[in-house]
Amino acid sequence: RDSVEDWEKMRAQALEIVPPLYDRLRMEIPGFFARSPHWWEDRSFWDSESTGDTTDLRYAVVDGEDGPSGFTSFRTKAHWDEGHGSGKVVIQDLFAATPEAWAGIWSMVANQDLVARVESGLRPSWDPIFDLLAGTRRALTFRYDALWVRLMDVPAALTARSYSAPVDVVVGHARATRKAHAV
Repeated sequence: RDSVEDWEKMRAQALEIVPPLYDRLRMEIPGFFARSPHWWEDRSFWDSESTGDTTDLRYAVVDGEDGPSGFTSFRTKAHWDEGHGSGKVVIQDLFAATPEAWAGIWSMVANQDLVARVESGLRPSWDPIFDLLAGTRRALTFRYDALWVRLMDVPAALTARSYSAPVDVVVGHARATRKAHAV
């Protein structure tokens, strides 16, 4: 395990590099939501899930011609099956700006030594990993519907919708009070 000083240095570097890359991609990729500075500090660069059987979060950045072009954070969990390494990589975050960066970051993650499984949640349906795999039949996907919406004008949103039958509904809403989570 790295020293606290090494961890803090890496974290400070990541906070300088990764959020601007993500913000650039957010403008180009549908579904990427805004992440506040608090979100980055609390969710991406704070290793709160590390347990005795997994590594600390590991980070990698792809350097492209125009600066950083890809990023991942992940942890590994060692496992041995009949004397053979069959551990897993659990990806927390992975995104890239170019096809080359996507291929490089996925290759780095998927080719970890002594690993038989790579898990990553909340991937977009167009994720290029399936184009990069030699044996796509071994890849398992599970699709979940998810939609995050913040209505800015609730009355306009509800009156603009048509309904198939008469409806009498009372809807309540509360405005977020924690400024740290406002986007």
